[in-house]
Amino acid sequence: MKSLPGRFVLNALLLLVLSMMPALPLSAQSGNPPAFTPASIRFEDDVISVTVDGDNAYVGTYTKLYILDTTHPMNPRTTGSLDIPVLDAVIEDKMMYATSGSYLLVMDVTDSAFPQMLSMNRMPSGSHKAIALFDTHVYIGHNTGLAAINVSDPYSPTLVGNLEYVVGGVNGIEIREVVTDMGQRRYAYLATQRNRVWEGFYGGGLRIVDVTDPADMQQIYPCRSAICPTDCDMLDLAGEGDYIFTIQAIDHENDRLYIHDISDPDAIQEVAFHEMSQPAWHVAVQNNQAHVATGSALENFGSIQTFDVTDKANPRQVGLHGIEVNPINARLAASPACLFVPQGARGLKILCESTITPTPPSLVYLPMVQAAG
Repeated sequence: MKSLPGRFVLNALLLLVLSMMPALPLSAQSGNPPAFTPASIRFEDDVISVTVDGDNAYVGTYTKLYILDTTHPMNPRTTGSLDIPVLDAVIEDKMMYATSGSYLLVMDVTDSAFPQMLSMNRMPSGSHKAIALFDTHVYIGHNTGLAAINVSDPYSPTLVGNLEYVVGGVNGIEIREVVTDMGQRRYAYLATQRNRVWEGFYGGGLRIVDVTDPADMQQIYPCRSAICPTDCDMLDLAGEGDYIFTIQAIDHENDRLYIHDISDPDAIQEVAFHEMSQPAWHVAVQNNQAHVATGSALENFGSIQTFDVTDKANPRQVGLHGIEVNPINARLAASPACLFVPQGARGLKILCESTITPTPPSLVYLPMVQAAG
């Protein structure tokens, strides 16, 4: 991963300030909310993932899946659990599709008190880093490529396609269906990192795969746009509407948040980018706000930087909040009003927009609560 000795002292000083002022919103300086009110909840094991669906948050640890009722997000409560680790997940119509090591799990979570495991199937190529769902197919990004699984029968998912040797690893997936000159097409946009074995042959960056036929996925390579660099690590990706937001580390120093217009897959447009003040790792987007987990890979604390991206050509930073976790592991999940941050042994942090903006340095704190298993 990243080696950042040249910026270590600067990062440490900045993060020390963040740790002393964890809820100071930059928006307060301009009189433009939101401000964040934090709550935290701890579990019996390290929190490694979180997925949000409506008023429920699905929290994965190394040993269990917990379901939280977040109707009142500052006072979340555990409603159910299942003895299975979850690394990443997507949910649609109360069906949950999750990765657990090299397995695809399919669960019925209609009853949040009693989630039901429907199937568990071994998937190809080891470590699975990202998952997406479109129609009747789940797409899993792994160490070397992209797998497509037909889940029309949740009791018996079927691997129908596996595109190998995309790059060194797939860190994020977004899928869109568009009308082109060839008719209705389906594209997967992949955040990929460089292949360390075949350096110079399989480069990282933004990759596009035609998944119209999941059994015959076709990589569009090289990318059809100048904003698809082949010599960078793309660490995460999130989509909203016709836009893709990516985290790119071109030289392991100058990390950037990029905004791409993907409305025309044959002519992807780079709309804007923002130079990050710290190494950046993960991004989540909701309601024209982009949240980026940043910080040194050498420390167990970092920050969430929030950007107003209503004007895609002019992203504007409006928030800054400290987190107590190695930012590499802070894969974010967003709901319309809250942001959910896995914090490893420190549990899950929930950041929600406050209806009243605190006046710095008077900060709002809530006590830690223990989740019931």
